[in-house]
Amino acid sequence: SSCVVALSKHSIWALDVPQDLANATAADLANKVSWRKVMDLPLENQEAKKDKGEDEDSDDEDPEELPPRLLSAGPKGNQVMIFKTQGSEGFCLKPWLLVEMCGDPMGREIRVTKVTSTASVPWKRKEEFYEVSPCRFTTTYCSLLPTVLRMNERHGGYLFFDQRGRIYRIRDEEILSQQDDWIAPSFVADSVQRVVTFKFPAESGAGRACLFSVLSRFEYFQKALDNWREGASAELVVTDATTQTFDLMLRYFHTGTLDSELTLENLVALLELGNKYLLPHLMALCMAKIL
Repeated sequence: SSCVVALSKHSIWALDVPQDLANATAADLANKVSWRKVMDLPLENQEAKKDKGEDEDSDDEDPEELPPRLLSAGPKGNQVMIFKTQGSEGFCLKPWLLVEMCGDPMGREIRVTKVTSTASVPWKRKEEFYEVSPCRFTTTYCSLLPTVLRMNERHGGYLFFDQRGRIYRIRDEEILSQQDDWIAPSFVADSVQRVVTFKFPAESGAGRACLFSVLSRFEYFQKALDNWREGASAELVVTDATTQTFDLMLRYFHTGTLDSELTLENLVALLELGNKYLLPHLMALCMAKIL
């Protein structure tokens, strides 16, 4: 049998469709199929409920206050992707959950991964136009259509369409686990704030420096500097990158962004550094610009 998946305010549902429906009537079909719940979606205000001491399992969340969500097929046949608006005003749409449904019937076993992306799609786009009579500027909003189109193979990703006919795209390469998302650095105001020095032997001993609190957010540097004693010097030798490329990575460490004027050579070099230093978010940014 085949399976149809749908999304409600709080849950994911599945409908198993039998194969032997060639001569079935509407009544036969109604008797053979029914919707079944696959899983409940995480509550939006779960953390807030914990902070207030409320029951986080209660289902009293106001549906009208929930951010808009869209459902699409996932990269694999047994996966679905859920997109959700984010931000204080809810104008930014990003991937939220990747749900893999296994077992028989489909969805008996589920694996959920919280995801995000380096790109986003405007859920509502603010537009202004001039009215001749009366003479004034009028503001309106153009929203996305509630449909997502999955693209596979070479151009893997998702297409979105708004009411004006504009098309937006999020590539597979731009989607990553939430735990790999960029986190703003913490600049600790401390007299003993430690500094990590990077040396470049191939460039006559040129060096670069970065605060430990900036680097400690990333797994590679956490492990490399795990046994670093307070007050001791920390020096890392870089032999497979130039200071020019490393400066671009340091900028990324502090801002989470890449310069819009980077060349293909710069991007490939940064991609290699992202692979070496286990930086999925940086690699996603590079891949999106390269492709």
